[in-house]
Amino acid sequence: MKALSTLYYIIPLLTLYFSMEKVNIFSPFKTNDWHQNPAGIVKIIQRYTGVCETHHLQTDDGYILTMFQIPRRNPKGVILLQHPIFFDSRIWVSQYNNSIAFLFWNAGYEVWLGNTRGNFFSKKHTNLSSTDPAFWNFTFHEMGYYDNHATIEYIKRNTSQSKIIFVGYSMGGTSGFVYASTRPEDASRSVKVIITMAAVTHLSRGTSFSKYIVPPFFFLQRNLKFVDAYFTVLRYDSWYLRLVRSLFAAFPCRKCIIYANGLISGWTPDELDPDLVDELMQVFGSEVPLKMFDHYNQIYISGGEFRMYDYGERENVHLYGTKKPPWYPLEDIKVPIFLMYGQNDSFICPKKQNNTCKSYLSYFNIFFSSDCYHNPDQDDDILGIIQRHVGVHETHEVQTDDGYFLTLFRIPRQNPRGVIFFQHPLTTDARVWVGQYNESVAFLFWRAGYDVWLGNIRGSHCCKKHVSLDPTEAAFWNFSFHEIGYYDNHASIEYVKQQTGGSKIIYLGYSLGGTSGMVYASTRDKEAADSVKMMVVITPTTHLQLSCTSLLKYLLFISYNLQGVVSLADPLFVFNQQDAWYAKIGRFLVTHFPCKKCMLYFSYLFVGFSEDAFEPDLINMFVRVHMSEYPLKMLYHYYQMYVVDGIFQRYDYGEETNLLLYGTKEPTSYPLENIKVPVYIVSGANDNLDCPNAIEKLYNLLPKNSTAHGKLMVEGFNHLDYAYGRYRNEKVYFKILQLLDKIHLDDQNCLH
Repeated sequence: MKALSTLYYIIPLLTLYFSMEKVNIFSPFKTNDWHQNPAGIVKIIQRYTGVCETHHLQTDDGYILTMFQIPRRNPKGVILLQHPIFFDSRIWVSQYNNSIAFLFWNAGYEVWLGNTRGNFFSKKHTNLSSTDPAFWNFTFHEMGYYDNHATIEYIKRNTSQSKIIFVGYSMGGTSGFVYASTRPEDASRSVKVIITMAAVTHLSRGTSFSKYIVPPFFFLQRNLKFVDAYFTVLRYDSWYLRLVRSLFAAFPCRKCIIYANGLISGWTPDELDPDLVDELMQVFGSEVPLKMFDHYNQIYISGGEFRMYDYGERENVHLYGTKKPPWYPLEDIKVPIFLMYGQNDSFICPKKQNNTCKSYLSYFNIFFSSDCYHNPDQDDDILGIIQRHVGVHETHEVQTDDGYFLTLFRIPRQNPRGVIFFQHPLTTDARVWVGQYNESVAFLFWRAGYDVWLGNIRGSHCCKKHVSLDPTEAAFWNFSFHEIGYYDNHASIEYVKQQTGGSKIIYLGYSLGGTSGMVYASTRDKEAADSVKMMVVITPTTHLQLSCTSLLKYLLFISYNLQGVVSLADPLFVFNQQDAWYAKIGRFLVTHFPCKKCMLYFSYLFVGFSEDAFEPDLINMFVRVHMSEYPLKMLYHYYQMYVVDGIFQRYDYGEETNLLLYGTKEPTSYPLENIKVPVYIVSGANDNLDCPNAIEKLYNLLPKNSTAHGKLMVEGFNHLDYAYGRYRNEKVYFKILQLLDKIHLDDQNCLH
């Protein structure tokens, strides 16, 4: 037993030693020529065809590429085979006598095996070494634009063929589309047809386990740049890959390897040839720059947008002339394309993958559970969602008095019962009103006969324009809910009133939308009375109090104290930047984290507990919708109200500035007593942000004639349930519609 115990420790050490020392411990298993010398590809080709030639060529940007030719007299045509990521040209001859390259050669074609920059055969450059970070500053874009172009032109010059056939596998197909779309004239002159096998061009939210691997590389790329060894991934001759091959060679469970491959590339357990499993490991491991992962991750994060590399807004403007990288112009392709793909391919996802489940438990098996399905709304923008469920929409733009441009979305209706304007909460935009699929709040009111307008506040996803300021400037974000109420709501309401014939509208604001609604109605009381028929405010957060138990008070405290260390000139003047790398990674992790209940319970610490109220099929939509930027000043303003125990007051700039702005050392309270518009307050008994005491305080401060319709306290509701609770329509919006119907009926009776 002692001897066995000793062997238990010695064997792994010997394995590590042999892998480090490059001892050929694979020889008992395989005898191929490329275990220690990948250049043995020439011997392999000669063994099965009797002929092989090696060629070297230079790209326009200085890389030296190696190609292998299997020549044939009087061929039917010339085929270029371009390999996938992590591999090189050996993949085309790694199936013994049935290798893909030999199949085409035996069919009468002259075969050329390409190798892109950076792989084992193409590590030379006119003035860069492969140990220089600059050598690895490329993605599949450069492979398509430079490598494919140089390779194809070289083949044309060295054969009698005027056009060749291009076959690209995975990344080879990606680079093929880059070449054909960015050099359409060259491609049409030189290529007869492009055949792509599993071309990864629109990488989106599929089922592959690799989606959990890509974001860490994205993080490394952004933070390490190209400093140190991490600028490349998987060196073929590295000690860790030799160790993996050593362990693999001694590992008897080949089925386990096949199943592991299925987690990444897709589930086809009986398709991978057992005889080729060892070969797969021997040819696997070609270097790839982190920038390549970053580019693929950018496509993935965007939901499958096949765009050029995103260097950031400033560099994009310099390189492309636009803040966002341009799409690859696939519409310019002039070469015939033949697409090949697998139904179970997890990377290209020919089937729409599940993104929604009807129960929380099913998220642990989201891709295979019959309780889960694909909901297209999650991957669509607001106009696409409205078009899918209603079929009609309009987009409008309005300018505020202080120069911000706001985008409004309209779901029009002829001869409506009334016009209703929705204003969204913090951290989101107008999408929150259409984020419940076919049962969305906006659609509910539209089907009830109302002309629906969806507002967006300054700084939200579609409202980042100003007459003179740019959203990269701190001054653009110098606002809180005061400016939203005084300027944004005023401009939006007046515009809607003008567009709909001049009659009064109904205002419905949720959370921040309710806060800004109270600002508007109290500071522009006469204009509000002329333009607003009724104001419905859902959990308006006007009187944040010390007695409320939400953990938000600690977040507000931290944010407020950032004033001492973060000036408005710092990038942190914006919170929750939607396009920031950390926001993208956060969305990715939260969306794919299977324990949705854990996320929900964490949110309850801030918004209040509401047992089993949050609909399971809305939780991923919630993550996608609630990612809109807002300034730290917004949090500062809310915190200022909190520390004075719920006084609804203007922003406190300090005594000196307060005297200039307000005429007093302390900020003045909002004059709620001036409100002339009827106000209907909706609140939740379990809301920890806007707790019942705070709602009661607001209600008592309003004039009696403004509270004639009373208020609605919803038992068991927290701060989120008005948008995502399973009983939101039954307990809230149906009752609001009943009240509006009653008011409408009373108005009709008054007319008669």
